[in-house]
Amino acid sequence: MCSSGECEVCSDCGRKLAAAFEFAGCVRFQVYVDSCRSTRRSFFIHVQRVMLAEAVSASAPADWAYTAEGGANVVLSYAGPPSFLTGSAIRLRKCKHSHAPHSAAPDEIDVRFGHEVVAPLLGAAQVVRMELVPVKPAFLLGLRDCLKQRNSRPAKRTAEDDVDLEARCVVLTDDLVHGKDVLAVEIKVR
Repeated sequence: MCSSGECEVCSDCGRKLAAAFEFAGCVRFQVYVDSCRSTRRSFFIHVQRVMLAEAVSASAPADWAYTAEGGANVVLSYAGPPSFLTGSAIRLRKCKHSHAPHSAAPDEIDVRFGHEVVAPLLGAAQVVRMELVPVKPAFLLGLRDCLKQRNSRPAKRTAEDDVDLEARCVVLTDDLVHGKDVLAVEIKVR
């Protein structure tokens, strides 16, 4: 922000900028000082989500390494070159080979529950970041193919289910598991 009075000025309209930044060297986002605080906050949240979506979409499937999986999801950790995604993991939906209907709650419900219920109870600083990020089917197909080529998943899991290629988003979160000397505990409310 520009509390010192030395704000950057937009070269097009001459208005003072509260913030201006670039992502991937091609997009310049600008927020003006005279816009209201709630507009600036929602704008920054929107920009963050756009940046996350762009970063995930621009990553190569080979940049993601298998970490773990459960009954409904596969978790991959970012292992590519240093970028905006360093220290992140994605959670991919799975589907049974039998094409049975999904029994787990959709990703949207999981993320909203974290933001709207858990964060107010425990405090936002105590809750892991989780964002829904839209992806294209080709990205999911690439991830599935990389997992198969690397033979990453346990044979029992591979026989039962696969990456859901019909999913339209993944959950991007902080990577708390992949690394050296890590102890992770997951609490599941049932």
